[in-house]
Amino acid sequence: MEQLEDLVAAYRILAEHGVIDAYGHVSLRSPRDPDRYYLARSIAPERVQLEDLIEYDLGSTPVGVEGRESVRERFIHGEIYRARPEVMAVVHNHSPSVVPFSVTGVPMRPIWHMAAFVGEGLPNFEIRDFQKGTDLLVKTPQLGQALARTLGAKPAALMRGHGSVVVGENLPRAVGRSVYLEISARMQMQAMAIAGPGGKITWFDEPEVREYLGKPKVWKDEASDRTDVPGVATGLAVTGAGGDVLFIEATAMDGEPGLTLTGQLGDVMKESALIALSYVEAHAEELDIDPAALKRKFHVHVPAGAIPKDGPSAGVAMLTALVSLLTGHKVKNTVGMTGEITLQGKVLPIGGVKQKVLAAHRAGLKEVIVPRRNEADLDDVPEKVREDLIFHIADRVDDVLAAALDG
Repeated sequence: MEQLEDLVAAYRILAEHGVIDAYGHVSLRSPRDPDRYYLARSIAPERVQLEDLIEYDLGSTPVGVEGRESVRERFIHGEIYRARPEVMAVVHNHSPSVVPFSVTGVPMRPIWHMAAFVGEGLPNFEIRDFQKGTDLLVKTPQLGQALARTLGAKPAALMRGHGSVVVGENLPRAVGRSVYLEISARMQMQAMAIAGPGGKITWFDEPEVREYLGKPKVWKDEASDRTDVPGVATGLAVTGAGGDVLFIEATAMDGEPGLTLTGQLGDVMKESALIALSYVEAHAEELDIDPAALKRKFHVHVPAGAIPKDGPSAGVAMLTALVSLLTGHKVKNTVGMTGEITLQGKVLPIGGVKQKVLAAHRAGLKEVIVPRRNEADLDDVPEKVREDLIFHIADRVDDVLAAALDG
């Protein structure tokens, strides 16, 4: 509910800054289902309330519309979400200072740091290239797909004589970029007017642009850094904002044998940790673990302690972290994993496979371990993401450890 309230606020913010008018709109990919998104019904942005939000599938068909009028250009949103799995928010605006750049051939260039995302310029969607004699509205799936192709991997694209589309990996980023794009366009026109024809303007150069754009939303080397010692495994989870990567840390110390758990873990994850330790204790010999090493106090921690965590999906990662700690074998820094375990060593299916795989891909992981009974769910993952990853299908704990551990 909180994220939908933020979406309502986004309409008000963008209207206040003059970025969207009565026909502009902003959407949010569903936190529960990445194949759906929320967009307000056809209504002035200043008047949007929670009850005005409509849920759509990626084909932009409303779910339970109940007679409310849909935005005609909703296909902008659905087709971008379909083409860009990492995008969580989309803004389509008629930003008045941006429109002149869409019709003059003058490229937008960043002259201040908050517009560095403009980079060396933005693509310009020419609707005539895809359909003649239109009213410039992107009101069919085909035109939405064409716009998504023009946008490519960029954070924004101009739309000739119409406005622009701006995307972000979260709602604040998409809203902020939309506001800064309008301000940047205004400042660029002012700078060009002051400099006069042929006058000098000091644009951001390539290294400066790269400095800002080079700060990735996901630290691609984090898994490599975190798993550089035995006892740390890369798990995959679903949070309120979609899929995420969780690092499971295990350590041991002298003291009364037992298990301490930290990181705001819910009851289900606590049980997963207890099952993982019990399995290790019962199968120490076959895991090549010295039984004496188990006569210590263990501590399992899941960082980002301010974020509550629960759900049946971390068992394989907890077990892998413990086995890594006790054998001295590091976990491969390219591998993420999800799945629950039983005391008999079976790997059980979990939910949210698509979101978890997308999170692994965003984090730069190359391999993903999933339960056998979730293999069919991989069909829901975008093909271009599947092509970038190697999947290990696990029936039992042995399958997980063989794919996860070095040495």
